[in-house]
Amino acid sequence: MITPRYYFEEDFRKYEQILGKVKHTKESHRKGDVICDVDSSFGKIYYILKGSLRLSVLHGSGHEKTISFHGTGTIQPLYYPLEFQLEKSLIFTCMNDVEVLVFSKADIGKIAKENNEFNTSLLEGMVKLVNLLICDMSSSLYDNGLIKICNFLYSYYIAGNRKCSVIELRQDELASVAGMNRINTAKYLKELRDRGIIKTERNRIILLNVNELYKLCSDEFVEVV
Repeated sequence: MITPRYYFEEDFRKYEQILGKVKHTKESHRKGDVICDVDSSFGKIYYILKGSLRLSVLHGSGHEKTISFHGTGTIQPLYYPLEFQLEKSLIFTCMNDVEVLVFSKADIGKIAKENNEFNTSLLEGMVKLVNLLICDMSSSLYDNGLIKICNFLYSYYIAGNRKCSVIELRQDELASVAGMNRINTAKYLKELRDRGIIKTERNRIILLNVNELYKLCSDEFVEVV
């Protein structure tokens, strides 16, 4: 059973050869670069070869909320034929040095029409993102700050197939995901440190006891085996 995840990777790796035959350009960006800003059209679609992107939404109040992170072997934004006003509030920021293949939306749409498997992967990607948004909204309304942070950390760990217990993330970036200020974020991180569940270093969080982290998550974020 699929649980919500904030970090996506390798979902489109098997289509890399197909994508390579389609007209595209290759771009390199540095950490912190914004490759798609507010009021930008979604006329370009990126396939990530190296590094990762952060997807966030900018509210009219000026507050920015992180939605998800996208690593190698993923496509962003996902192709869909319609246009939505919300697109003008979305931002894609490089979490580190990034290399991407850049396609036109029309060319990706053509692949989707001609390749049913690729089209199904796009649909699955969109459903996974919607699932995340619904669960994240529920968590924001009903969970306390500690649970929100645990949900994110455990989801990030599971998305990496349990291969890495190190999460490269600044405290303010974690606060943006959890929808909290930095003071409360620091308070809950300290509680997790005191329990021996994590340790923190500069711009990274290291998971020490995933089993205890698991116990603090809300039900919808817990993986059912």
